[in-house]
Amino acid sequence: MVGSVADNFSLKDQEGNIFNLYKNLDENILLIFYPKDDPPVST
Repeated sequence: MVGSVADNFSLKDQEGNIFNLYKNLDENILLIFYPKDDPPVST
């Protein structure tokens, strides 16, 4: 939801570098969640 606080997470970016949400809070960040293609059930 807009304005909600997200839990911290780390993952590899497209270049293999580790991205950590809370270490990048000095930047504007837009989180988009997208289901995998052709899921058996969509909501």
